[in-house]
Amino acid sequence: MPRTRERQLVETFVTLTDTLVAEYDVVDLLQSLVDNAAEMFDASAAGIMLADRQHHLEVIASTSERSNFLGLMQLEVGEGPCVEAFTTAESVSVESPAEMQQRWPRFAARSVKLGYAAVHSVPLRLRDTTLGSLNLFRETTGALNDGTRSRCGRSPTWRRSASCSNARPCTPTWSRRSCSTHWTAA
Repeated sequence: MPRTRERQLVETFVTLTDTLVAEYDVVDLLQSLVDNAAEMFDASAAGIMLADRQHHLEVIASTSERSNFLGLMQLEVGEGPCVEAFTTAESVSVESPAEMQQRWPRFAARSVKLGYAAVHSVPLRLRDTTLGSLNLFRETTGALNDGTRSRCGRSPTWRRSASCSNARPCTPTWSRRSCSTHWTAA
């Protein structure tokens, strides 16, 4: 039986729900999300970047060595769709190498060399705070199709954890060293 997008979405939410009722490894969860995102949004590769306490982005999960390298390169040169989506808190969609070259010349050269012709990035947010970005890399030029653009264009926004006091806002903290994430009251 072929996997429809609806089936993929259900499977993704089942995985997310499992993490709420059992101990889980956040890196495994993020890897599962990025793998599913690449498949659901018709991307050749995908990656997730999250910011640490000092607001420095880190590549946390990716579907391939190529996309991982491209994410690290963006952090090194300080430009690209992932960096822009994080800093502006706006979705970024670039449909051709020429458009990439105009926006981010250092990123464009390496992206094309790695075989990517279009990129799309969506900020990941907790209410008004941008936590990172979900990044989709495509080997073909062009826009995302209307259905994919609609689903992808809505930035995921998380709400307050039930364990946080309603009187104080919650902020996520990420520790790469311990490979865990938790919610703390600000």
